[in-house]
Amino acid sequence: MHLAEDVHLEHGLAVVAAECAGRSIAGEVIAFQAAALSPHGRTTLFETDDAASIRFAFYANEVLANGWQPCDQPSPAAYLPMRYSALDRYSTPEGAILIEREPVRRQVWRELIADPPHFGYQLCGEWLEARASLEDLARRNGFTDVEACELADRIQARLGEIAPM
Repeated sequence: MHLAEDVHLEHGLAVVAAECAGRSIAGEVIAFQAAALSPHGRTTLFETDDAASIRFAFYANEVLANGWQPCDQPSPAAYLPMRYSALDRYSTPEGAILIEREPVRRQVWRELIADPPHFGYQLCGEWLEARASLEDLARRNGFTDVEACELADRIQARLGEIAPM
């Protein structure tokens, strides 16, 4: 997605992720009210004063074995600004799904990068669109249909604790 001019959105969801195919995904789902988007070269600035957000990741077994905390990971596709203690872990045969334990309401300022296949974002008007985006992201990275649905279900349940879905 590339914007030619500033856009204001009344409400919606943003699915933002960095990925390294089959190795790791690090992302965030943001449920927002009144967001402003401004193009800045190859990036888009996303700002809102009223958002609920939850961060998530998938780490393949080799990433889990490197011994680094999520906040110490050198790859953007594995980096989360928190420690393992702030994440719930759901094991899969290939690695683990990590989901922020306590989603938060916060002011959000993000520089969104659309640079497939490693960086991407999707703006969605409703949860079903965001769910489809999450499931597609998961399947592109080797998740089975069941695992992709599980990721979306867990994010929806956790985010739904603080934001109507």
